[in-house]
Order: sequence, then C-alpha cells, then structure tokens
Amino acid sequence: MLLQAFSPAPLQVPSLVLADAAVCVQMGGTCVQVRAQGEIEGLSLLPGDLLLLDPGAKDGELVVVAPRGRGRPMLALQTAQGAMALPSGVRCTPSRWQVLGRVVLHQRPRPLAMDKVLAFPVRAQALLPLSPGSLSGAALVLRFWTAPQQDVIDHVAARFGALKVQGCELHLPCSPSLSSLAQLGDFVLELGVRFGVRVVGSMADDLSSAQSACQVLDPGAVSLVPKGQDLPLAAVDQELWLSAQMDSVARMAQVPQLALF
Repeated sequence: MLLQAFSPAPLQVPSLVLADAAVCVQMGGTCVQVRAQGEIEGLSLLPGDLLLLDPGAKDGELVVVAPRGRGRPMLALQTAQGAMALPSGVRCTPSRWQVLGRVVLHQRPRPLAMDKVLAFPVRAQALLPLSPGSLSGAALVLRFWTAPQQDVIDHVAARFGALKVQGCELHLPCSPSLSSLAQLGDFVLELGVRFGVRVVGSMADDLSSAQSACQVLDPGAVSLVPKGQDLPLAAVDQELWLSAQMDSVARMAQVPQLALF
C-alpha cells in the first residue's frame, strides 16, 4: 500500500478594501473592511468586519498597508526593516506601499437576526461582588441603549459571575468562556433576542478602552481591541468619559454623607 503525500489546506488570506468615508467618520479614523475571510496573526476575520487604524506603529505591531496606485490594502507586520506583508513575509517597499496605521480595533457588525433564542449551556455561578482590582486587567463591557433591567443583569451574572453595573453598562472581567469575538457576538445576539434590548459588547486589555470602543458600535455589533493596543479617544469622547468618571466619583463621595442622615 502506497502512502499518499499529505497536502495541507491552503492558507486563507483575508481580502481588504478601504471603508466608506461615512464609516470612517463614525468610527473616528481610517478603516478597512473585510471582503473575504481569513486568519492572520491570530486575527480571525469574516466578511463585513471592520478594522480601525491609528497612525504610527511600533516594531511587532499588526498594520495595514495600501498600494501607491492600483491594488487593495493588506495586512502586514511592522519591523525595524519596514512593513512585512503577511503571511508571505515579503518586505513592502515604501515606493510601492504606504502604512495606513496599526490595527487598534476589530469590529464585527450585527449578526443576522434569528427567530429563536440561542441554546447556550447555563453555568450558574455565585453572585459575588467584584473584588478590588477585578477590573484592573482585561475587561468586557456590555453597553445598552437604556439602563438594563434586573432580569438582564441577573442573566449575565448567572452566566459569567460577578459584574459591575454603571449606568447603561455592565462591566465584567474577561472570562475564558467568553474570550473570542465570535463568542461575544453570540452572547450579544442572545441578549437581544431573549430580552428585546439593543446592546453592544467590547473586549480590551483595559476597561477604558473597552468602554471607548462601545461608543462607536451600532446595535448588535461587537469589537475587540487587539492585545497591547490602547484605543485612542477623540477629544469629545475623552471629555464625555472624563465627565462620566467625575460624576461617578462624586456619587461615591456622597454615600457616607447620606448615611449620616
């Protein structure tokens, strides 16, 4: 019996195009849109996904390069020798390619509507308060268009454990059971179908970046700030965020005083 040579499946390289100007304005920066799916450097991309870019890049960061002339953008790795195309590793010569920016946000638009609630395994957990420092690392933010009702809060807490409620947002530490964009998209879709709410979700290395990412998402969309990236805030967003933080501190400072009366 002759053994047949094993041929690995060809690598699927994602196809990118520049996003419309209206999309870039909404997202607050230059964006590219995925036309054909693929996976690069651990980034799993599907058609319709958006990548928000920020000018400048350090060695080792994932960037998008665009041709000076005809052609389409593509993903590359920034190195000391310049941008290297992925997955080929071929150097992108500056005379032919320009770096548009580093990838600071991966957004997946609202999934297709479903006519039934998704069947997820229920893993009830103790509803304990968050310990100090629980949100000092990687965090997940679920942002609703109106303050979530108690049944929604209970459902999220029963699935993933302790959380913090802040206005229209639920803050949770990132969990291994909800660590990918696909899993987050499924859960946001489940919340929308089960409770009839408008909600978005985002994951990031820090809470503030996850909160900022939620501000540019349409209902049902989810996003991921790639590891090691800080999502830049527009001036107006920074001002609103600082205002919200100051209001939160003021409310906390009033609690002991109210207890005296």
